[in-house]
Amino acid sequence: QNASFSRIESLISQGEYSAALDELSSISTADMHSVDYYRIMCQMKLSPAKACEELDAFLVNYPTSTHRTQLISSMADAMWDRSDYGTALKYYSMLDRFTYADETQRSRHNYRLAYCQYATGDYDAARRGMYTLIDDTTYGVDATYIYAHICYDDGDLALAAEYFEKIKDSAPYNKKSNAYLC
Repeated sequence: QNASFSRIESLISQGEYSAALDELSSISTADMHSVDYYRIMCQMKLSPAKACEELDAFLVNYPTSTHRTQLISSMADAMWDRSDYGTALKYYSMLDRFTYADETQRSRHNYRLAYCQYATGDYDAARRGMYTLIDDTTYGVDATYIYAHICYDDGDLALAAEYFEKIKDSAPYNKKSNAYLC
């Protein structure tokens, strides 16, 4: 049984998701938890809509699973990669910044969560989230632009100008921010 799961892990790491699903269907085991986990990991690449349904069922069937955080995070990232920000938001919202031990991962999570909020129209939440990232070395410029843009849309022109000014010389926002400063 462990050999079968090792083979499935190998197939997944090689991007052979269909082959891994075929291998999963041939496993007869009482460990349906692991089978479901690997099936969802494959479905994320092959059929995202089906993977979302299976993940939601997995979370109900195995609420204390050790795979819970990894599956949710992977699903959120998969939806982000597809620019499906509404679905990504659903899954990013299931995790909090304390899920990640590494500061870089926390910042990435917080940025993606706030961006999904912005992309789906929850500007109040996005504004708060982006504000916390303004001084971040990786996401600071992007967060500052989005924060300033939200301030501008909210009619807070003085605050928008203050933050557009901070990034007026930063690529790729120099032309965009200068347009708001005119």
